[in-house]
Amino acid sequence: MIDLAPALWSPAWPAIIRAASMEEIDRTNRKASFLPGMIPGCFGVRVAGCSCTPAYAIGDRSAVITVTTSGFAWSSGAPAEWVNGNTASSSGCFVSPDGSAVTGNELRFDLRPGNKIKITEAKAHLQGGGSGNSVWQWQGSDDGSSWTGIGPTFIFDQTVSVLTMTTLAGNSSGYRFYRMLGASGNLRHFFINEFEFQQCAC
Repeated sequence: MIDLAPALWSPAWPAIIRAASMEEIDRTNRKASFLPGMIPGCFGVRVAGCSCTPAYAIGDRSAVITVTTSGFAWSSGAPAEWVNGNTASSSGCFVSPDGSAVTGNELRFDLRPGNKIKITEAKAHLQGGGSGNSVWQWQGSDDGSSWTGIGPTFIFDQTVSVLTMTTLAGNSSGYRFYRMLGASGNLRHFFINEFEFQQCAC
């Protein structure tokens, strides 16, 4: 591993490095890996990413995920119950008042300090029978302040018992925070039992 001085970190790197073929650049740590035996002057660049393979984490994850919401009031229960492993009940975690607008409101999942988790799919276990037409987008953040959109917006279909959210499929980065940010529409009979995530640690 060769340490590249900060002064050299620029888009001009491919023109500067001629010693061997570059296999990988780690933009965060400014380090480059080289494949041995390659012809000097012939190289390609690949930015390092999160290459772990996600799998669904189920069961009680309340010790490692903190759930909060903004813009909503809950008639009973608490969003913390969305990661307690109980897909059949959330002790009445029901949004109030019924018909609440979602624009600008959020459901936030904090995967705790020091963690960078890649999520590529999510499931929401619902009571079903709802009629809301709310539209949301998944976003990720390292600090809980600056957010990056992940995939397009999607309709939160409350008529099903299990909603699988696939707009996260293109996510290739690990984040500490994830949130569902409301884009438009309203919640009606919004009763959530559990969230589950297809995830891995970067």
